[in-house]
Amino acid sequence: MGNKLYRFLKVKLPTFAFIVLQLSSNSPIAAAPVHFSYCLKFYSGPNISLSYDKTAFTGNQLDISKLRLWAESQPPHAIDEARFVAKNIKLVSISIFEKQLHSNFSTYLQSIGPLSKVVIVSESGKSNGWIAEYIMKNFPEMGMRQVEFDKLNDFIMSETQSGHDPSQIHWAIVDDATYSGLQLRSHIGHIEYLANKNSFAPVIDVVVPYYTHQAKKYLEEETSYGNQARVYSLNRMHSVQELFEKKGLFSGVLTIFQHKIPDSQSFDHNIRRGWIFATEDARGNIVIPPNKIKFIIENPSPYSQK
Repeated sequence: MGNKLYRFLKVKLPTFAFIVLQLSSNSPIAAAPVHFSYCLKFYSGPNISLSYDKTAFTGNQLDISKLRLWAESQPPHAIDEARFVAKNIKLVSISIFEKQLHSNFSTYLQSIGPLSKVVIVSESGKSNGWIAEYIMKNFPEMGMRQVEFDKLNDFIMSETQSGHDPSQIHWAIVDDATYSGLQLRSHIGHIEYLANKNSFAPVIDVVVPYYTHQAKKYLEEETSYGNQARVYSLNRMHSVQELFEKKGLFSGVLTIFQHKIPDSQSFDHNIRRGWIFATEDARGNIVIPPNKIKFIIENPSPYSQK
């Protein structure tokens, strides 16, 4: 009985967990169909973790009672949309994020094939460096390499001088999420510039577990160098405008993470600070000064604690 239970936990449980992750994702990955026999080689089961001090990390939180009070305290012209925000705002726990990150990268590796050479391009001290550290730690059997953006030119030159063809490499830009796509687009441009300088056509992959439709579309557009990146992701983040079209008082996505909150360009400042819209009279004059009920409890990102 003991041996049978052990074999079930070792073999069946990771398989079941992987299937659940695949089925629970909001949208399919932008890649080839999944072949489970290959994907399962990359899934290491439940013992996966990002690198941070778990004893010190509390993460961002939602105070649900204050969130509801914030929505119900809005003036008539804003209350419907505020109620909609309160119902649809989503906090992704760090444990869920870890699972989605692992599943996303596993599926990415499966989609590009077992013989592909992958180089993770990142920047230390940033969220993409944090994600790169996780990937290198949790996928050691793949023989991937990691290079910092500021050392990328030297790396490319070394590859060329060693007789290796850098056009055969999958240059993987990783991060936790992409909202506008602007930052990752600049990373793509940096790789393309160095590729053009060193006379090769790069294969660029963007691997992020969470994305917006706007970001994906922007990242996959043809660049000035004539290249197109591929975005590999599992979970689409919807904006307020996509889900609620009546008034448009709020902007940005409705997804925040326990480990981070998007900046003001991607997440509405009024929601983040818990502002209550001022009441106006028929002439548009403010009757009651604006107030706020802050329902998001913010804490430092784990990669900023180092």
